[in-house]
Amino acid sequence: MSPAPLAPVALVIEPVLWVPVAMLGGFFAALVMDVPMSRLEEGTTPPLVAASVLYGQPPTRLDAAQARSVHYIAGIFAGVLYAVVALVLDAVLPAGALVADVPVLPHVLSGLVTGGFLYAFFAFVVLPRYGGGKRTVGATVRRSWALSVAVFVAALLLFVPLFSFLFA
Repeated sequence: MSPAPLAPVALVIEPVLWVPVAMLGGFFAALVMDVPMSRLEEGTTPPLVAASVLYGQPPTRLDAAQARSVHYIAGIFAGVLYAVVALVLDAVLPAGALVADVPVLPHVLSGLVTGGFLYAFFAFVVLPRYGGGKRTVGATVRRSWALSVAVFVAALLLFVPLFSFLFA
């Protein structure tokens, strides 16, 4: 007996609510991302450098709360990016496997796109232009950032279906 074919099932949550669910997932993923960032060499550099751009101050003049605020807001915006990419991919890719009624392929690809964007934008745009003295340890910063982004994506890929299921 062959397995039953996968039937397309609508998302548990309406597409209009998908963005807020992903924003919430992005915020919580940023909280989880704090763990490796606090333990890695130069792990706290990315939020400080990003905050320095937005606050118009050198990283050495910022406090931890300013860096965290930018970090969590960036997590929320990364959730928006994930949601937009996921909705587009869900519309153009054929129906496939579902987990918690979330289409797996668009979900995973959107996470990878989001993670790739987060890494590349900071590593190749923000750090070289605004990193100041941190440019001298750029390889270490980029390596720590890559690991932190990987944790963010893994957490995002877990939180979005969870919140989708909880808020359905």
